[in-house]
Amino acid sequence: NMAEDLPLWGPPSEVAGALLELKLPRIEAKTGADYETHWTRIPANEAMRAGSTRIRCTWNDQGWGESTGRLYARIPGLKWMAISGTEPAPHKATTLDEALPAELFLADGSAPPFIELGYKTGEGSNKKLLVREARVYITPPSE
Repeated sequence: NMAEDLPLWGPPSEVAGALLELKLPRIEAKTGADYETHWTRIPANEAMRAGSTRIRCTWNDQGWGESTGRLYARIPGLKWMAISGTEPAPHKATTLDEALPAELFLADGSAPPFIELGYKTGEGSNKKLLVREARVYITPPSE
């Protein structure tokens, strides 16, 4: 749905030392699905760079059984890339803080017009994924 309300870049409120941050909608997925589901789109900002554009959130799964929930990113229309590191969502609410995949950025390190975020709960009727206090933030380039 291209008519969705895009989140807006603003001053950082949660991440010390960040240049800008973008608050993201919550995820409260309560049904299992073994495919990537659209979450939101991030509009590009000239400060976005590979390595210094990160996602932070509190996340957890259904609290028991196999852990399968993951977060993804892509340039719209291209292949999804996992952004939740190598581990799926934990059973207990935990902070995730990861750089967006460098492959999302253009050859000069700048951002494409949009980055799409998605998630997967995993197969099974009892799978859940909860993502709260999510934000994308930009840190100053490292010297």
